[in-house]
Amino acid sequence: MDLTKFLKELSLQNLLILMLLGSISFFIMDSAFTFSLILGGIIITANFYFLQSITKSRIVSNGPIKIRKVAIIAKCYLRLAILGLILFILIGFFKVDPVALVIGLSIIFISIITMALRYCCKASVKEVA
Repeated sequence: MDLTKFLKELSLQNLLILMLLGSISFFIMDSAFTFSLILGGIIITANFYFLQSITKSRIVSNGPIKIRKVAIIAKCYLRLAILGLILFILIGFFKVDPVALVIGLSIIFISIITMALRYCCKASVKEVA
């Protein structure tokens, strides 16, 4: 599978899972929980997008891999420090719901697991047929 197609599909699935969890939370939980869940999903999706752009900018698709390890590591640490600062400000000063925020931050992992299960089921169906 093409990496670009995979990443687009993963991004779409992230948004769908975020909308699904947000709409379920809207109906069964209070507004602060729903807001925190959606905020966590938006933060982790943006974080994943920045990680994706960092790695894509350093890898040439049809040629040799051009990697400056120090630059990639520095950008990843900077990205994580910014994420930590944002989470600290949100939990410390804005009093968002930490449980909902963690659920929102888990959207990427939920998407990856569901995609892996879907591809495994497709592969096992092809083997049987």
